[in-house]
This record gives sequence, structure tokens and C-alpha cells, in this order.
Amino acid sequence: MSDRDIIKDQQKGVYVVAAGMSNVETAVNQIHEETFVFAVDADAAVTERGIHIAKACRLKSAVLTPSTALATDAADYTTTTVSKRDGAGGAAAISATHTTNLTGGTALAAFVPKALTLSATSANLDFAAGNVLTFLVAETGTPTTPVGRLTVTVEYV
Repeated sequence: MSDRDIIKDQQKGVYVVAAGMSNVETAVNQIHEETFVFAVDADAAVTERGIHIAKACRLKSAVLTPSTALATDAADYTTTTVSKRDGAGGAAAISATHTTNLTGGTALAAFVPKALTLSATSANLDFAAGNVLTFLVAETGTPTTPVGRLTVTVEYV
């Protein structure tokens, strides 16, 4: 059990007695979360962008909210990824992904949040202090890349 787990348990005990709290565990867990926002500002692929992770955390969710729609297509599609890099120039390990590829992908609707699929590999979701969390929109063919925002939420561990 980590020090943060001990703190969370202590906070849950304190807040259990707080009047009007409907879900103490959710409230305490949210205290230990942070959300980052990445922008897709133009109809173009987004080069990989990163955020330095100062404290150890676990990727909890990644949600893309496009301002424009994009249908699935076999030749013209986007692949959105959130990845982990070691902060020392190492290769990216994919933490979450979404594609509009006709094979295995789903379309994007304007202003409808789309959760990226989290990696089944637990190690790809865990970020150590000093790692870099990155975001990338790659294009295959010539799709119309939706303008929008990607919100990435981590829980500190």
C-alpha cells in the first residue's frame, strides 16, 4: 500500500462523517486526479505533443470531443493516440487509441465525446515521475481531421 493509498483511506474516513456527501470514495479519488487538455486546432494531422509528468500516476481516461464529424473509411482515416514516453528519448508505448479506420474503427460525431480505448497492457497506463504523456493524431490518406479537444485524466498514485 502506497503512502497516497493511506492518505486516501484516511480522507475517506474523515469525509464519511461530512454531512451531505453521497459518494465519499468518488469524491476522495477526484481530489487525486488531474485532467490535461490537448487541442486539435486545424484540419490537419497533429504532430506528437507532450506533457511532462511530475508525479507518478495512472491514466484513467482519454476522451476526444470533435467539433466536426468524421465517418469511417478504409483509405482515408485518422488514428488518435495517447502514449507514454520515458522522458529520455525512448520509444512511445501506446496508452489509449481511437481510429476512424473502417476496419475496427468508429466514426466521430460533432460534439459527441468519444472515449479512446485504454491499453490492455497495465504497464502502458502507469506513468512514473519524469515520464512524458503524449498526444498524436496521425492521418492515413487524406481524411478531414476533426477540430476538437482531447481531455486526458490521470489519477495520482
